[in-house]
Amino acid sequence: MQKCAENERIFADRVQVYYMRLVQWITFMNSDNLKDSDLMINNLGFMVQRSKLITIGIKLATEIKRTLKQYLLLYEVNGKAVP
Repeated sequence: MQKCAENERIFADRVQVYYMRLVQWITFMNSDNLKDSDLMINNLGFMVQRSKLITIGIKLATEIKRTLKQYLLLYEVNGKAVP
């Protein structure tokens, strides 16, 4: 039982880290430097920076999905209801 409580605490900590990373990513995506405009068509640097941020967002979403899936599967295996 103590191991289960420890795993839940670790999961909660991971969720908190993901939340902070997600907020930071959203802030970067919404920054004035990355706003869509007519100038972005001719600015290769804009496109490179924007594509890197999109890639980071996809990786972050994949990490969050895997963590949540692992959490749900562990609860299923242990016969507990997901809170």
